[in-house]
Amino acid sequence: MVELYEAGASARNVGREVGLHRDAVMRHLRKAGARLRRQGLDDAQIARARDLYLSGQTLAEVGAALGTAPGTVGRYLRSHGVELRPPLFPSTSSSAKE
Repeated sequence: MVELYEAGASARNVGREVGLHRDAVMRHLRKAGARLRRQGLDDAQIARARDLYLSGQTLAEVGAALGTAPGTVGRYLRSHGVELRPPLFPSTSSSAKE
């Protein structure tokens, strides 16, 4: 796991390779003394995310291109002044039964 992670794979992708959740991978990496990367997006990734999103890609597509979660992309874009489009499939958590 350490080798994959230190070669550049995300903790999520390492988890997929070895059949563990990302959180479990992070615990193992910490215990093994691996040098953990900073979480989140750096300035270059934010600029790329902005360009991809404004070109019409979804948060999920941008996240996949950057190797991060769609929610992370949305949070960074909002915090950098990008107005997000309404979701294609609104949440059904407050569904009204008819």
